Parts: sequence; structure tokens; C-alpha cells
Amino acid sequence: IGSHTASHANMKYLYKKNRQNELKNSKFFLQNIVNSNISEFAYPFGSNDAISISSAKDCYDNYDRIYSGCRGNNKPLQKFIFRDTITISDPLFFNHVYLSGLLDKKYLKKFSEHIFNYNDLAG
Repeated sequence: IGSHTASHANMKYLYKKNRQNELKNSKFFLQNIVNSNISEFAYPFGSNDAISISSAKDCYDNYDRIYSGCRGNNKPLQKFIFRDTITISDPLFFNHVYLSGLLDKKYLKKFSEHIFNYNDLAG
């Protein structure tokens, strides 16, 4: 079980105090329901338009792993997690292309500023 903010807010456009409230309130709410630590977070919207370096720092302060909607390869112990989103309505060929990694270079270029900074922050 992971957190997703308290109000499904776009983290990139929130002031620091509001971001921290979104993260802490969501985590506190879920932990009280499941009576267990919540260590996973998924960005609402998950795209480059929803992710910033400052929001990543706030996420790292509260969670062990941060999930995005960015395509790419994951490495062991990486905190920023790439996810290939596929849908049942997509043709099977598209899903095969997405999951094969053929488009990863395109997305790497698009997200490179964030990806490298996230991984630097994550150690």
C-alpha cells in the first residue's frame, strides 16, 4: 500500500508547506487505517509535468520509494522508480513496444534532468 497525496494534488505546483502537508496527511491517514508504516509513494499524474526536484526532495524525506509514470529501466536500490503504463485498450503491438524498452531513450531524454537529480538524491 502506498500514498498518493491527500487530495491528488499536482506536486510540482504546490508551495513547500502545502506539499509537505499533502505527503504527511496522506501517510498519516493510511498508516492509521492499515496500522503499518507506509513507505511507498506514487506521484499523482506521474509525468514530467507533475514532478519537480523540490517535490522529489520532499517525497524522499517521507518515503523510501517514489513511483513515477516515466518510462525507463530501474536499478537495484533505486528510490525513483520508472513505470511503463499500459492499458487494455492499447493495441498489443503498442504494449509490446512500451515494455520492450524501445522508447526508453526518448523518455530518458525527456526526463533526464529529473531522473539524474532524483538518483543523485537517492544515493
